[in-house]
Amino acid sequence: MKNHPLLIAATFICSMVLSFAFCFGEEKTIPSLGQTILKGEKSVVLRFGIHVDKAERLLGAKSVPVSWYKPEGIVKEIVYAGLKLHFEREKLETITYLDDFNFSLQISPFGDTVFNPPALRDHPLKSRMTVEEFLAVAKAWKASLTEAGYTEATGPGQPKNPGPMQFSGQYNALRARHYYYFEIGPSPKSPDESRCKKLAIWSIEFTLDDKLESLSAVDTIYSVPFVFQKK
Repeated sequence: MKNHPLLIAATFICSMVLSFAFCFGEEKTIPSLGQTILKGEKSVVLRFGIHVDKAERLLGAKSVPVSWYKPEGIVKEIVYAGLKLHFEREKLETITYLDDFNFSLQISPFGDTVFNPPALRDHPLKSRMTVEEFLAVAKAWKASLTEAGYTEATGPGQPKNPGPMQFSGQYNALRARHYYYFEIGPSPKSPDESRCKKLAIWSIEFTLDDKLESLSAVDTIYSVPFVFQKK
């Protein structure tokens, strides 16, 4: 009876439904340290996957539709306390730390601590830090990933997209844009996240005179494909 075709089919359907619900359910199903910010004398914790309506209530701020994406209304943003919160499908997908963010607060948006930049006494993240200062942070970050069992994915030219237990990071100085792009693949030590093929992405932007402008953390569980951008 245990190998009956109907029983096998029912088991398969149930596992698919549970997997889908896990990856795209409420934010509480995705563990996250959460980014702590200050609202007056109180602390507010923002986690990836939080619904835009709940974020508005917590912060007392209204979101603004980002009209240059299609379909209309799928993307919203809130700018608050030096953060730009980017919502896709009503869920928090990107946290951007602007130059007026309080960098004395720990930067910890991801549930897996290796996805977050290490807190360094000698090289703390700070507003308008130089590229050289940030590269010292990136070096320590890579070292902490290596200690956790990750290996660096390298290749000719640009780094390869990292797979499980891999990372890649590279600084690029283009004519109109200077940035550091950092990707960290899923960890089998976090089965709830790797099951959804979660990839942590950091995009660190610098001014053309190489001063830190912003850091953006992207949780790929909640990201949707880029469809169209008006010129």
